[in-house]
Amino acid sequence: TTDDAGKKFSPFAKNINDEDLISSKELFRSTWFYNRSHTKYGFDVGILSSQNKQLLTEGFEARDTRENHFNIRYSPKREILFRFFTKQKTRQLASDFLDSRNYIIREKSMTPEISWQPTDKFRLTGKYSIIERKNILIEGKGESASVNEFSFNLRHSKVQKSTLSANVTYTYIKFNGAVNSAVGYELLQALQPGNNLLWSANWQLKIASGLQFQLNYSGRKSLNTQVIHTGRMQVNALF
Repeated sequence: TTDDAGKKFSPFAKNINDEDLISSKELFRSTWFYNRSHTKYGFDVGILSSQNKQLLTEGFEARDTRENHFNIRYSPKREILFRFFTKQKTRQLASDFLDSRNYIIREKSMTPEISWQPTDKFRLTGKYSIIERKNILIEGKGESASVNEFSFNLRHSKVQKSTLSANVTYTYIKFNGAVNSAVGYELLQALQPGNNLLWSANWQLKIASGLQFQLNYSGRKSLNTQVIHTGRMQVNALF
């Protein structure tokens, strides 16, 4: 809403007063690769910065995300691949009208992974993740979540014909805080404290030229909850 046309229309204007800013969105991503196309080994380092601010009915709401990651891979044989991924991430939400939604969540994680691919058609992947999340907002209650996650993924594909993939994930969460809150939802990532089991299957089939069929199924089971099944089916026509 500023009267300065240069600030109003320039995407590079940084010295804009908060009261003049109704809505803004900014995203910056940078990744540095080493041996990106090498079949034996390589690694990459990346940073991400995302900011979003908008005016709602009752006031402003702003989201800010900062992330740093390091990923390294090593393949001792053609059919075996080892990966190690580590990440540090900070997510912040500031709301003018709902103080209970405000948080600054700091997340640290590391994930070792192994893949076995004996042929071009079949691949089996297993990984284990350790994730620590904590609300570091001074006015907050120090909510935290400690996550241990195991996952296995199977994929079988025929070039230009069909693809079948299946995934099973077991997640155990130690949680401190209120589950039914905005902070609790962010810390738990829509799961529940304790044991969580998720599974899914996806089948894609090329029926004819430009015609594809897709079938999806997913399920989940958390502590003290019933099993939830979800199925989807769709046909895509490309012309």
